[in-house]
Parts: sequence; structure tokens; C-alpha cells
Amino acid sequence: MIGAAFSAAELRRAPNLVSLLRIPLAVAFPFVADSKPAALTVLALAGATDVLDGQLARRLGAVTALGAVLDPVADKIFALSAMGSLLALHRLPWWGVPALLAREIFEAPLLVRGLRRRLHGDPAPVLGSNVAGKLATVAQSAALLAAIAVPRALTPALVVAAGAAVVAGVAYWRRDLQSARR
Repeated sequence: MIGAAFSAAELRRAPNLVSLLRIPLAVAFPFVADSKPAALTVLALAGATDVLDGQLARRLGAVTALGAVLDPVADKIFALSAMGSLLALHRLPWWGVPALLAREIFEAPLLVRGLRRRLHGDPAPVLGSNVAGKLATVAQSAALLAAIAVPRALTPALVVAAGAAVVAGVAYWRRDLQSARR
């Protein structure tokens, strides 16, 4: 079924390959999380791939439906790996997990609905990015950075990340509902 929705050629495009680099970084993070320099390096590399994949897609005219799904999925895999690792090391409080996952909680029903539409032949993007979503990603990364390197800034960073996530979730729902009316 996925083959009907996404082509193999889409997977081989540079932006999608860059997005896929976050998966091995997610696997590596638990092994380096207890080393501040190594954890910061892996976090920075994951952030760089997130910025680079979008820039490449736009510059190369290689924006694909697969990329619209792959990028946020790679983000979520990396974020879950980092959160789980930092939680296990007691660098992230338990309440920080829902604060960091608030956007994903908002987006999950939309992602499922969008994938179902895509699998049934609707060419519309599944979610697509927006400014609020990008800001929520930055806030989430800043909170992970605080958990690794600046623990005294963690609580305010988590509050900002949760707020940004709610704003992004509302923006995604609003856009989805408006497109459904058309």
C-alpha cells in the first residue's frame, strides 16, 4: 500500500536521505547521552540535518510527499530517543515528557487522517510544515539542550516548548480544517 502512495525514487532524493540520517543519530544518542560534549554534538547534528533537508528540498525542487512524512517522523524518532535517554539519566523530569510531546499529541490524529487520505489517492500533503511547527521544533531542541548543558534553564525551556507545541498544534488543526472546507 505504501508503494502506491510514495515512490522509491522519492526515497533516494537528497533531502529524504538527509532526513534519514536522524535515525542513526537517534540510535547513537542513548550511547552518548551521559557525555555532555558528545550529546551536544549528536543533538547539533540532528538539528543540522533537520535544517538541511528542508533547504535542499526547496533549492533542488525536490519537495516530495514522502519528505513531508519522513521529516517529521525522523524528528519524532530522534526526539523520543533523546527524551528517553535524558529521562533515564534523571536530566529530564517526568513531567517534561508530555510538555515536549504536546505537539505530537495534537498532530497524531491529523497525521493518521492525512496518511489515510494519501493512501486513498489524495495528493495533498499529509501535514506539511508551518512557522509555528518550526518554532515548536526549535523550542523542543532548546529544552533538550538545556537538559544536557544548562539544567537551571530546563524548567522555563520546557514551559516555552509546551506553549509553542500547543500553538503549533492549534495551527495544524486550523489549517487542516480550513483545507477540508475547500
